[in-house]
Amino acid sequence: DKCAALANGVPMFASVQGGGDVAARTAAAEACVAGDRADTVVGFSIGSLGAGESPGALRAALLAAAIAPLPPNKPRHVSGLGAPLEIITCVEAGVDLMDASFCHSCTLQGYAMSFPVGPPGVAGAARG
Repeated sequence: DKCAALANGVPMFASVQGGGDVAARTAAAEACVAGDRADTVVGFSIGSLGAGESPGALRAALLAAAIAPLPPNKPRHVSGLGAPLEIITCVEAGVDLMDASFCHSCTLQGYAMSFPVGPPGVAGAARG
């Protein structure tokens, strides 16, 4: 509430934290939307994923706990996850925006990523 008052009309994302605790993530998300708080922000940033827990059931539960209380009509952002399967998992969970260093890290290590694209159902065909 104090941050919203200090923002002076500047659009803000509310930060949903909670570490590796599912209940804390749920409580943080609920606090972000309590009362009219959801009306004072343009979206929600789910932070601190990928900062200790491994991809898998726990991370999926943390993500689900953070997203469930949030209104579906405002964007949900996740930072720090960006490997291809992590992006798919985030999109399936309801994340709208992601930023990640995965592609940059691959480039720094001398890798190039190539994704052949073809029409659905036709193996080996390229699409333009």
